[in-house]
Amino acid sequence: ALGYPVLLGASRKSFIGHLTGVPVEERLPASLASVTMAVLQGTDLVRVHDVAETKQVIRLIEAA
Repeated sequence: ALGYPVLLGASRKSFIGHLTGVPVEERLPASLASVTMAVLQGTDLVRVHDVAETKQVIRLIEAA
């Protein structure tokens, strides 16, 4: 609404651990879910640890 790009940096974050109860090394599925929800809502940029996996998710979303 302010005209600025939106950046999400949720990859492996502690909120995922609090919600799922999994350790940081097992948070890829929830990190990908976060990216999916953010991209579908118009997020412009995402900062991630698992680039190849996230790229696949975003390509799939964009192809739909």
